[in-house]
Amino acid sequence: MQAQKEKMAEQLAAMAAEMEQLKVDNSKMASRNTTLEKVLVFREGEIAELQDQNCILDAEPQAAPSTLSLTSTPQPSLPVSSRMVQIIQEYRNIVNVMASLLLRIDKEEMTSEIADQMATSGRQSGQLAMRTAVLNPECIIVLMQVNMDQRHTQLESMLNDRSSNTTEHWQKVTDTLDLEESQKRDILNLHTRFLQRLQDNREMRRNICLGLQQGTDKVKKLHAVVATEAQKYVASMFEVHSEVQQLRDNLREQHRVWTEFYSTVNGVFGPVQYCRLVVHSFPMWPDILAICTCLSNSESKHAEGSSE
Repeated sequence: MQAQKEKMAEQLAAMAAEMEQLKVDNSKMASRNTTLEKVLVFREGEIAELQDQNCILDAEPQAAPSTLSLTSTPQPSLPVSSRMVQIIQEYRNIVNVMASLLLRIDKEEMTSEIADQMATSGRQSGQLAMRTAVLNPECIIVLMQVNMDQRHTQLESMLNDRSSNTTEHWQKVTDTLDLEESQKRDILNLHTRFLQRLQDNREMRRNICLGLQQGTDKVKKLHAVVATEAQKYVASMFEVHSEVQQLRDNLREQHRVWTEFYSTVNGVFGPVQYCRLVVHSFPMWPDILAICTCLSNSESKHAEGSSE
């Protein structure tokens, strides 16, 4: 009887181990299927673009040789929407390369060539984000909200489609990263520190705005006793100059807090994890704050389950 119990216990343990392995394999297959879907979307987009280009070339008359210019004309300054479309197209190309690399890893395993290409794509993605945040801060705000689906060709349609920017989407992205416990701890610590810095920044801005309001009240009183418009202007500048300077510094600090948070958390991921983050986040830009929120919620549920 005891022998039968021990044998059944061994069988149950083997079945449990097999079940866990099946779960891991299923997760890998789901991740691979998602990657294949992304690659398929990119290929369809490339085919559509080539077909459009062929239609345009067929419709346009050929220019005479004498009219062709050998020098490139300077590009005019583009409006925000046009710059955004260019940035999105550059980002799509990076995601396309990363998706192809993830598929190669499944077939060939990791090689030094693939590792170098992943590192290059990761640097390109980071440089694109940093360049956009520094040179066009208004664009980075829009970039975090757009749906970069290949079906969208206009910025308005990208902004209006929120179908992928959901809690379920970001939870799936988080699950595909396969984070180690040490990585989860590091990310959650960075998240906590970021929220504290952001709260301090907003509290300081609230105090600055109160000071601006008080300065404005003083200006109104001064306007009643000064004679000329020039004197009113000087009085106004003296009263609110300090608060305006503090407000400018406060907004710069907020920008720095956000950029440092994103760049630091991205540094926690390994090359393969970062590629998964970018590919599986698509058609949205990777929302690090949403990833941290998903991790925090998962840890809270795990802690509640352990306490019970």
